[in-house]
Amino acid sequence: MNSLYRIFNCVSLCSEQLVSIHRFGILRCAVGFVHTTAVCGKSRHETEEQERSVVLRTRFFDEVQKRNKETFLGALETFKHRDKYRRGSVEFIYSAMTRMEEFSVERDLEAYKDLISLFPPGKMIPSNLFQAEFMHYPKHQQCATDVLQQMEDNGLCPDDEMGRILYDRFGTYGHAVRKYQRMLYWMPKFKHISPFPLPNPVPEDALELALLALKRMAVDPQNKIDVFRAEDLPAAATDKCFIASSQAAEQQRLLGEHPADTPVYVEGLHNCWLRKQCVHYFILKADTQKSRAAENNDDEDDEEGNGEI
Repeated sequence: MNSLYRIFNCVSLCSEQLVSIHRFGILRCAVGFVHTTAVCGKSRHETEEQERSVVLRTRFFDEVQKRNKETFLGALETFKHRDKYRRGSVEFIYSAMTRMEEFSVERDLEAYKDLISLFPPGKMIPSNLFQAEFMHYPKHQQCATDVLQQMEDNGLCPDDEMGRILYDRFGTYGHAVRKYQRMLYWMPKFKHISPFPLPNPVPEDALELALLALKRMAVDPQNKIDVFRAEDLPAAATDKCFIASSQAAEQQRLLGEHPADTPVYVEGLHNCWLRKQCVHYFILKADTQKSRAAENNDDEDDEEGNGEI
């Protein structure tokens, strides 16, 4: 009897555990379902907040009537004083970078300084080696690196004030600070390395651009640049066009001795880039005397061969 009583107690205990486990499983599924529903609701809320932030970012620039440096810096100041925590600064900086050319500040160093200043100071400085190497606040540091990269693409070299702004935001060992240090080292070295420097900015007049391109391509000191204008023709010209030509004295002599029955080829269209301005040019070419003599000898050999046959 005692053994049967023990067996019955074990069976009842096991059944109670199974019931509790089963109930716990049901409760766990219900909690998981509620948690999943809450997460879905949160994602929808984040989507609405993101759409609202996009509207706010574009509103700072769309409401401005004049597109110049003062209004661009004013939009940055408005965003800076809107929220003391600078929430949404990364998205706003990316939006501002795409509008810089519209406001004609893509080559203005002060505008880039104000963009970097939108990051909150002191908060993102790494406190140990691991944070420094694993890119503490990666989203913000990548944004600052992209700002510096756009400066480099536009030929802007950062100064000491830009460095102090970056040190205050990302510390001495931040990745954005490393990018700044590389730019500060290499860009002054490459700035004056070209033997044919160009004015910055380059002129917009087509004739001045053509003269600059010819001086860069025709480096012979004996070259002479001539300009032929359509306005100087005896007949009335409807288009105000011109031809700028560069020739040396030896080239003019060879062209004068060129046989009249031998063709001269015009090769082109070629491109010559002067910073962001493109100039098109053509090349006047002809076969050399040696190549013409070799062709004549080949023709004579073919005639003799045909005669023997």
